[in-house]
Amino acid sequence: MQNKKISIFTKEYWKSQWKNALINASVYIGIFIIFALIDLLTKRNYYIPADYRDSEAIYSFGQPGAHAFLWYRTVFHAGTTLELGLGNVGLHIISFIIIFATFIGSLFFKNHWYIFVVAGLAVTAAGSLGNMYDRFQFQGVRDIIYFPWIDKGTFNFADSFLICGGIGTIISAIIIGLCFHNKQNKNKEKQLTNDKNVDSENTFDSTK
Repeated sequence: MQNKKISIFTKEYWKSQWKNALINASVYIGIFIIFALIDLLTKRNYYIPADYRDSEAIYSFGQPGAHAFLWYRTVFHAGTTLELGLGNVGLHIISFIIIFATFIGSLFFKNHWYIFVVAGLAVTAAGSLGNMYDRFQFQGVRDIIYFPWIDKGTFNFADSFLICGGIGTIISAIIIGLCFHNKQNKNKEKQLTNDKNVDSENTFDSTK
């Protein structure tokens, strides 16, 4: 017998799923706060105060070593890392949508394995908040990190959270979905085997 599908807009749904929603919300909020603080506190402690109107000013923390993988320098970035071509208002709207949609979406995962997807969504939202705060406060973004061995621009933890969180969410969802799909196939095969065994037993009994 198949489980009856219940609309998410009914009291019946929330009476049966409120615990899952609460767990997901708690995980989301906890990860969201931690990663948002990582971004904001590192920018507060490592960003050299400069003229926020000067997007060309670069202040480096000395010279990186010959084999340095990561290094710090401060750059005020008035645009976006991906150069979306949107103004601050448009970027604020996108950031708000990301935060709101990821939080609401995380409430509806029922299986505990999807907690990894919830974590990815929270990390993505934290990155969005970090840059949104900068744009509200300074009309641009404070970048503090770069790779000396490639040096294709400066970024911050919020940028990395947006990218890694998004990729992690997609990969987690795909892996979990494949696992569930394989499990369903195995259950179907097991059920077919059981049905065949029952039919064989019934056939044997009828020949007696």
